[in-house]
Amino acid sequence: MRYLYWYLGVGVFVIFLFMIINRLINDTSQSTTLIPEPNKPVWQKVIENTLLPLLFSPFWPLLVVLRVKEFFSKKEEPTMIEEKEFAVEPVHLKEKISINEIEQRERVVDPLGAVPDLPFGHLYHAWQKLVSQMEENDTIWTFETIWTTWYGSKELMIGYAVKKGEGVGAHLLTLCKRLD
Repeated sequence: MRYLYWYLGVGVFVIFLFMIINRLINDTSQSTTLIPEPNKPVWQKVIENTLLPLLFSPFWPLLVVLRVKEFFSKKEEPTMIEEKEFAVEPVHLKEKISINEIEQRERVVDPLGAVPDLPFGHLYHAWQKLVSQMEENDTIWTFETIWTTWYGSKELMIGYAVKKGEGVGAHLLTLCKRLD
């Protein structure tokens, strides 16, 4: 029976030692929270700070093992997977086309009148923005490509792009269809 008392006594000592170490490491006096914690009654503080830890004293060897494992494990920051942004490349360009041909081809006809009778319908302002970005020697081309997303899915991308010299400038995507 004496060994049980020693075991539980060591457990209480270890639990309170961990509590003191946590208080020293995690100094909450310089808290950055905007919402202040409400003042707790004395009986609730006694339960949280003494009685609750005493319930865990029989499991002190497990707590020691977990604390040692935490101490020696590497603290790696979670890494974000950077998704490559879709961009039209010169190899994706198919045919040179005029602005008038595009506006005739992309005119939306809605008999119910829910969509404006304009090229690209609700996306007319995006089309106007693309056209306004064009300079004197720029041309508009159709493009089509199969894009692989960061998670491996393949998508068919079709639209119009502004060709600037040898490179490609802004684009307007008209179709994005998942292939798998």
